[in-house]
Amino acid sequence: VGPSGVGGIELWLTRDDGESWEQVADDEDPHSNMQARQQRKFEFRDHRTDTPLPDGIYGLTLVFKNRAGLGKKPRPGDVPEMRIELDTKLPDGQLYPLMRDPQQPDQVLLRWTAEDKNLISNPITLEYAEKREGPWHVIQTNLENTGRYSWRVAPTTPVQVYLRLRVRDKAGNEGIAITSQPQYVDLVEPEGALIGVQP
Repeated sequence: VGPSGVGGIELWLTRDDGESWEQVADDEDPHSNMQARQQRKFEFRDHRTDTPLPDGIYGLTLVFKNRAGLGKKPRPGDVPEMRIELDTKLPDGQLYPLMRDPQQPDQVLLRWTAEDKNLISNPITLEYAEKREGPWHVIQTNLENTGRYSWRVAPTTPVQVYLRLRVRDKAGNEGIAITSQPQYVDLVEPEGALIGVQP
């Protein structure tokens, strides 16, 4: 800090990793509440069109100005102080019909696909409900995205259930898939006997 002190703070943003910069926010009165780790809110919007910025990787740099208005503004080629990825896209997920687990005949196999470039390490939650609108009961949570889960069905589970897949990514987005039709949860193989023949 020079002898005149801090006269303002600017936030600069790059969309092309430092090749070009634009000022997107400023604080002309930083002394009103100047503390270490001071926080300010910034909305990722294009101020020219007043629309949200598209998903992508952005670089941010702070510029501190003295009271004479001097500050080290970023130039083309400067490396951003911080990079962030804006991700508003919901993860894609799809559930497949229930089937008996071939390895564990007393369990049913839930199968799914889930895709997103920013999935967390254990992004999957599986749930069931008797009605499509819920209430939903957890089958398992924090599963890896293996595409398969063997479910030991509790005796109190209804014979027909809707299944719901919830998929989370690192940005906090959650994609949801629900089976369009209720699935039969019935592992009992019917048995019968031929008792006679009639002409």
